[in-house]
Amino acid sequence: MNKSIDFLSMIEECGLTYLGFYGPRYTWSNGRGPCSIVCKRLDRGLVNDNWLSSFPATTITHLDSTGSDDSPLLMDMNAQYTRHLKLEEKVLKQKTQLQWFKDGDSNSKYFHSLIRGRRRKLYIQKIKDEDGDWIQGDEVIGEAACNY
Repeated sequence: MNKSIDFLSMIEECGLTYLGFYGPRYTWSNGRGPCSIVCKRLDRGLVNDNWLSSFPATTITHLDSTGSDDSPLLMDMNAQYTRHLKLEEKVLKQKTQLQWFKDGDSNSKYFHSLIRGRRRKLYIQKIKDEDGDWIQGDEVIGEAACNY
């Protein structure tokens, strides 16, 4: 009982809030027959105020257990996190394009690193011949291409 009280007071001291859940009521079962089965809800989703202000639509869903006596929890932020990542990616892409406009035509390290990356992507390392064997090396690849 003391451990439970300590745990509850820690939750309160940390300012954690219980999110509730969707799905099956219990997250654990002893897996015994109908007369002696024990089911409990052991797992819970807890978040603080900072989390809730950033992701107010966060929900917890109890999934069906597969191969275990414990059910996994799915934390769903209703695509908010994904939108955040996409927005961040767009901003970084815009910054990169601004950097390109600023330094792209000058003889800069940035410009040369972009060119090296593009050349590396376009370089043909190896190809398969008609028999399905891999061919490597510039001269051999060139010869195989001409013969084809």
